[in-house]
Amino acid sequence: MDVALFIFGLIQLFRGKYDWVLAIIILLSSSYLQLNTEAAGNVMFPFKHNVNDTGLLLYLMFFAHITMSKGIVFQHRLTNYVLLFYVFIILSGIVDVYFNVPIVDVIKFSRHWIYLTLIWILPHIRFVHIFKALKIILYITLGMCLVLFFQRIMGLDLIGRQFSFEVDGARIDRGVKPPIYVIPFILLLLSNIFKYKALKKWIFVFILFLPIILSMKMTYFITVLGGYIIFLFLSGKLSIKNFLPYFLTGTIVLILFFSLNKTFTYRLLNVINQTENIKTAEVKGNFSFRILHTLERTEYILQNPLSSFRGIGFISESNFNKNVFEIGLPNDDGEVTQLDTADIAWSLLILRFGLLGLTIFLLLYFKLIKELNRHHTTICMVMSAYMLASFFFGSLGNSVIVSSYFYIIPLLFTKIRKMKYAIQSNTYYLGS
Repeated sequence: MDVALFIFGLIQLFRGKYDWVLAIIILLSSSYLQLNTEAAGNVMFPFKHNVNDTGLLLYLMFFAHITMSKGIVFQHRLTNYVLLFYVFIILSGIVDVYFNVPIVDVIKFSRHWIYLTLIWILPHIRFVHIFKALKIILYITLGMCLVLFFQRIMGLDLIGRQFSFEVDGARIDRGVKPPIYVIPFILLLLSNIFKYKALKKWIFVFILFLPIILSMKMTYFITVLGGYIIFLFLSGKLSIKNFLPYFLTGTIVLILFFSLNKTFTYRLLNVINQTENIKTAEVKGNFSFRILHTLERTEYILQNPLSSFRGIGFISESNFNKNVFEIGLPNDDGEVTQLDTADIAWSLLILRFGLLGLTIFLLLYFKLIKELNRHHTTICMVMSAYMLASFFFGSLGNSVIVSSYFYIIPLLFTKIRKMKYAIQSNTYYLGS
C-alpha cells in the first residue's frame, strides 16, 4: 500500500498538486497516523523496508523538485536553530562511528530529522495547498476513527488488538489507540478554523473523541483538554479575570463525564495512586513505569561526562548488546527492551541526546512555538497550544515529540503572512 501511495504522490508532485504530496508524506511518515496496524511497520514489497522510510523518500523527492525548479530560501527565522541541531546530530554521529557504532545505525536514527529542512522550501508552497493537505488528513483521520468505532461494536480486530482488564470484578474492554492526529484536529475544529456549520463541527469532534473514550487514553484526553485551555489563553478568550466561570463550567462538565464513565475515573485514580510507587521505585502501572523508565536512563547517562554531554548516541536496539536496564517493555524474546519506547518522550530524549542535545532540542522546540505565536493568527495559536500541550502532557504518555514528522504541520504554518485565503468556492478567515 505504501508503494502505491508513493507512486500516486509522485504523479501529483509532477502535476503540481502539492496538497496531495504533503498529505501522503504526513500519512506515510507517521506510519499511517501511528495506528497499530501490520501495514504500518516493516513491509516486504518490493523489498523489506519501513513505511516511514517511504514517506521520507517522497519528501526528499519533493524537496529536490522544489529546489531544482525554484531554489532554497534560507531566511526562515528557525534556520540557525535547525542548523545548530544538525551540527549536534552530525558531531554526535561522528563520535558514534569513532566508538565503532555501525554507520547504518547513525544514518537510521538521524535521517528522519531531514523533515526540518521544510523551512527552506516553505516560500514556494502555497497556503492553499497546505490547507487542503490538512483537510485530507482530517478526513482520513475521521475515517480511521469510524473504523475503530465499528470494529469495537462488531468485536473485530481490523486495526490493532483490543484488550481487557477487571475493575472491582467487572470486565472492562479497551479499544485500540486513536490516530495521533485526533488531538490537533479536535483543537482545530473547536477553534472553528474550518468554518464548518455547528452541527457538522460537533459531529466531527464527537467522531474524533470516540476512540479516545473507547481506548481510555488518559494522555490523549488530558492533552486535548490542556491544549484547548492553552489556546483560550493564547487567543485572549480566557484570562485570569474571566477564568472562574470557565473553571466552574469545566469542572461541572468533568464531574459529569467521570461520573458517567467509571473506567476513566478508575484510570485517573490509578495514576494518582501510582505517585506513591515512584517514591519506592516500584512499577505498579503505566504512569509509574514511565517515570521510573526515564529516571533509570537518566541515572545511566550521568555516570560519565561524555554520555552526560551527548547521551548514548544513535546505536540501535539490536546492536546495544547490553542488559543494563531493568525497566522496559518485553521484546519478542521476553527480554527487557533497553533503548526504544513509544510510551514516554523523555526517556528517548535524555538517553539519545544527553544534556547538551536536550538543551538544543528545547531551544528549537520553543523557538518554533515563539515563531508560531509571532503570526497572531488563530491557526498558529492552535498549533502553539498543540505543541505546548504535547510537551507538558502528551510527552508523558507518548514519544511523538521525538519523531520529526510531528513538526511537519506546525512548520508549515510558520509560513502564514496573510489572513485570508480562497479555498475552492469558499473563503476561510484564519485570523482571530
